[in-house]
Amino acid sequence: MIFDSFYLNYIFLAILLLFSFFFSGSETAFFSLNRLERNSLKENKSIKKKAILSFLLENQEQLLITILTGNMVVNIFASSIGSIIGDRLFRGKSEIYSIIGMTLLLLIFGELTPKRIAVNHSRSFSNLTAKPLYYLHLFLTPVRSVLNHISTWFLNLFPKDMRIENEKKHSLVLTTAEMGYKQSILIHSEYRLFKSYLAFTGKPAYSVMTQRKVLNTISSDLNIGEVLDIIAEDKKYIMNLSIILRNNDSDHLSGWIPIPRLLECKFEQSHLNESIKTLSRDFHIVPKSKDLPTLILEMREDNSELALLVDEFGGTAGVIWFKNIIEDVLRVFYNPIQETQNDNNQGTTVIPASMPIEDFEEYFGVEIDFDVETIAGLFLELFGDIPESGDEVLFHDLHIIVLEMDKNTIKNLKIEKRYRP
Repeated sequence: MIFDSFYLNYIFLAILLLFSFFFSGSETAFFSLNRLERNSLKENKSIKKKAILSFLLENQEQLLITILTGNMVVNIFASSIGSIIGDRLFRGKSEIYSIIGMTLLLLIFGELTPKRIAVNHSRSFSNLTAKPLYYLHLFLTPVRSVLNHISTWFLNLFPKDMRIENEKKHSLVLTTAEMGYKQSILIHSEYRLFKSYLAFTGKPAYSVMTQRKVLNTISSDLNIGEVLDIIAEDKKYIMNLSIILRNNDSDHLSGWIPIPRLLECKFEQSHLNESIKTLSRDFHIVPKSKDLPTLILEMREDNSELALLVDEFGGTAGVIWFKNIIEDVLRVFYNPIQETQNDNNQGTTVIPASMPIEDFEEYFGVEIDFDVETIAGLFLELFGDIPESGDEVLFHDLHIIVLEMDKNTIKNLKIEKRYRP
């Protein structure tokens, strides 16, 4: 047999380790190329080399199968020859020494060394190994086709969770943006816009809705003139330049009316005795778990300005204006916080109690571990009871004071920063 020559086995083992080096390094080199390096390789002066590199880079999934198949075959043969050499050198304990010896050889010459070289010189390594890989790729086409069908069949048994895939993509983009910001490639506002957009794409509609309990609604049984009198007396019923109509209570909303349409009736002094329902527009009704990117597309297609969000029981959870969705993704460009000064010339900040925790953390530079969504929720967690105007809590160096209440709901809070001596 060919393996009867003892020294010939060493030669075969060295050749197989060289092939293992080749396959392992090629895998790392080709799959660690960035976009610029790929484009550079595709612009090779040699027309034939350019075609080969373009083919390999555009068929990376098939290339990976070729590399893994070749690497597996040479490693199996190398292990077999290692066993023969071990049997000659270490009679009686050849199995243990062969395993240890071949593990070290394959780890050093078939994994660590080629991968480190390929990472540091990915472009050169890819350019060097492209031609032999290409011909091997063509030679293994029948084998690769069979393996590809088998792997596809197994993958279909375990379908991808698109939510997890999207989370991975978002995490990668955010990490890249963070690196760009740290290296001064992105300015602060650009980095914040990346964060804002990625947070937006993963948000459900209820995260930016106006909750049912804070809606100021008007009965749909009134006429237009009566509604005009109500809103003239109390402006709280005007929300985002619109009014919301109810049938019996806030859990049964019937529609909404833009304020400009009502003002037309007032200026023209027409239709004042007609039912307010004649001006009512329908809501775009969606479940509160609807994701914001989908909702914004639906509202654009339906030309809707206001959506009604329903809970799992079919009841009203709240409403969301189209402008609220836009403001949420572009909030990096405006500051919802109103700054004032107190008598001691120390910074005092008035904020809405509905401010998201993320905005509060970023603005005041604190980290909040409580499982709450708004600053009102944080205050209730710290205070432990229904507060009244003037009640206060201390959080880190921040003095949080209730500025305004509406029954049991906190409307506005005042934040005073306590300066340490």
